[in-house]
Formats: sequence, C-alpha cells, structure tokens
Amino acid sequence: MDTNRKAREKKIPQEQILIIEFGSQYTPIIQRKLRELGYRSIIKMSAEADAWLQEHRAKCVIGSGGKDSVYDKGAPQLPNHILRVSSTSVPFLGICYAMQAPAHAFGGKVEHGTPEYARTQLPVRDSP
Repeated sequence: MDTNRKAREKKIPQEQILIIEFGSQYTPIIQRKLRELGYRSIIKMSAEADAWLQEHRAKCVIGSGGKDSVYDKGAPQLPNHILRVSSTSVPFLGICYAMQAPAHAFGGKVEHGTPEYARTQLPVRDSP
C-alpha cells in the first residue's frame, strides 16, 4: 500500500455522509468530490435511506435532486427518518428536488418555475 493511500485512509472518518439519490446525474460526481476531500460517503435511493439510517449514524445528509417536482404524481418522497434527522443536529443539504422535498414536508410553499430540463430557445446575435 502506498504512503499516499495510507494518509488518505487516516483522514477518512468512521461516520459517513449519506447521499440520497433522487435522480440526479451529478450524484457520482458529488461522491467523488467528497472522497477527494477525505470523506466517506454512501449513495442510497430514497426508499433505502430509512433502513440505512436506522443502523448507521450519518455525519450529514445530502439529497441529490432530480427533475421531479413535489407536486408530480409519483414523485419520490423524502423518507420519514430523514425528516426526523433533519430536525435534529444532522446537517441536510438539498440540491434541486431534494431542496423542494423538505421545504414541502415542513409546510413550506414550493412554487412552479420554468423547468431546467426542458427544451428552450437560445437567441443568437451577430457580434458587433
């Protein structure tokens, strides 16, 4: 084992960062960046997060969002255990959909906006 790997392993804490996958294409990038910073993380789908949290302590929770809206029929729900964890001392970072979900669950108003994943017109002008 090389000395760089040993040094990295010493920096990695036993607690992991839980990344909840809500359909984002950036989830593996988030996990890689956390690893580069010396943190252990694990990716779980929202349906698996409750069971994982009942057996493990998360250093923090990152919700990696997707294209859904909390008002979409069949949209993924934030696990109940996450709602309890989010109201305690475990930090929660919501990205895209994962920011809407706890806001909606705690009674906040989530307004409809222009979808980011939809086709859009890009006006192109000649340079002067």
